[in-house]
Amino acid sequence: MKNLLSRYISLSLALRYLNPLRTFFSIITLICLLGVSLGVMVLIVVLSVMGGLQKEIQGNLFAHSPHVQVCYRNDFGVREVIPDWVELSDKLRHVPGVQSTYALIEDYALVDVQGKQRPCFFRAIDTENAAQLEDLKHLIVSGNADLDMGEKAVISSIVAENMGLNVGDTVRVYTTRNFQEISHAYQQTELPLLAEKNAAELNDLKKWGKSLKAEQGREEASQASVDQAFATLNNLLAVPRRDTERSSLLDMIGLLNEGEALEGGKVAFPEGTGKEWEAVLAEFSAEQRNEADMECFRKIKELVMPKDLEVIGIYRA
Repeated sequence: MKNLLSRYISLSLALRYLNPLRTFFSIITLICLLGVSLGVMVLIVVLSVMGGLQKEIQGNLFAHSPHVQVCYRNDFGVREVIPDWVELSDKLRHVPGVQSTYALIEDYALVDVQGKQRPCFFRAIDTENAAQLEDLKHLIVSGNADLDMGEKAVISSIVAENMGLNVGDTVRVYTTRNFQEISHAYQQTELPLLAEKNAAELNDLKKWGKSLKAEQGREEASQASVDQAFATLNNLLAVPRRDTERSSLLDMIGLLNEGEALEGGKVAFPEGTGKEWEAVLAEFSAEQRNEADMECFRKIKELVMPKDLEVIGIYRA
């Protein structure tokens, strides 16, 4: 026994100070041992539970949330839709260290269920991305995630509980993105008509179109008159205009850009430029603008109309 204790010095010291009186273990010694043992056991259990819980939360969070988001913001810091998102997604996929990429649209919406409204955050995903749909399917607790181009939605368990929704119910959604487009459409109708406010400038442009002279299969005008027409169009574009009027002004600038400088201060244009010029100017009439207003109101009606979505699945949140 002495040889064993001399070999294990730590064990020898422990037995010596735990039982200094060379008697059976005292009550105080047992209490100390139990306290230390319980403390270590609780610490191990808590750390194990916290580690597993952290891993579970991260798995659920990253299953439908990207690690890095790439978005486009305009000069005012407002997020806008990326027009060439398919090409951008392909480029990001080839970046070293990137495992996968996918596109989504995020926004806030007002959800209406039987007259009960609540603001919610929604995401629209690419239903052709099988990997993204597969990650969502792992979180489904009721229904399915078989989304397609139809009017379908998968909601969180929190929204389902708060609004009393089940699989098969229908929700009505109003998006804030629609409200922004509605505001823009209303602002368009409030802008003054170019034909009424800038009648003199339009008359000068009309005279320029009639001044084109046909010469050997082309139409010619003086360089000075072309420069004046450019200046007039740029001045008209410098102030807020209706989208349709701005488009027509840009079309006229495009016609001027087709001119080819000649000797003697002349500019040659393709045959028929004068008729095209008059046709574009005719679009600025009050009758044409009134039709544009009616189109704006029809667009507003389409934007105001909500989307009715069928709940096909509920995911764990």
